[in-house]
Amino acid sequence: MLDRTNDTDSLSELVRCLRAMVDAAANIRAEEVYGHLAHRLCAFDGTGRTITSATPLQESGGTVSMGAFFKFGLDPQRYTAPRSPRRFDVLSFGAMRLMDAGCSPNTGQGFFYQPLPASVDGIPKYYLRFGNGGRGAGARVYVTRIIVDAGGGRAARFAEEHHSYRRKDLLTIDQKNNSRLPKGEHGRSQAVRLAVQMFGALARDGVSVLEYEALLLDLLKFADVFHGEEVTQAPG
Repeated sequence: MLDRTNDTDSLSELVRCLRAMVDAAANIRAEEVYGHLAHRLCAFDGTGRTITSATPLQESGGTVSMGAFFKFGLDPQRYTAPRSPRRFDVLSFGAMRLMDAGCSPNTGQGFFYQPLPASVDGIPKYYLRFGNGGRGAGARVYVTRIIVDAGGGRAARFAEEHHSYRRKDLLTIDQKNNSRLPKGEHGRSQAVRLAVQMFGALARDGVSVLEYEALLLDLLKFADVFHGEEVTQAPG
């Protein structure tokens, strides 16, 4: 039984689950990734800082995605909380669980909804970002950029609608001449750097900073490979 009141125990359990997920993805055991490991990620609801709930969602072709909601920190008088979950590939969401577990409570660290001026049928539209609670350069990174590893001069975009953060539903566009793109590093490497820094400040027992960083990088690497070839990886 997962003890949600003990941060050290829940982190150790999460790390064990994510290491098993990396091993399953590396050895193309899709039935484990889409099966009990995806469901296991839902057991950690309430142990992080900004991911509030997760549910496995059956997708076409026998694959599974993770539908998730996040802490809503905006003024409820001005904004309506999202009614639809954001959908993620399983390994990408595993990386996000680990990133969320490294955040400090009540600091603004973690994932958050960024409202956009545009709305759909009068409903506010949000993008997800990850940050350290600050507002300076490099303090916040769009989750789309983390997932597709968009480098400098490239924009990350949704192929269709803004609820799906699955790799197949995201694309990158060369926009070197777009002056609106943020300057400096605002992609995956910066998000990893922020996550490692925040985790290091927690000084938790059981998992070292080096172990944390290595696992996060493995999850992101195998998310690229496993979900980039997801059609061929689906269980028979």
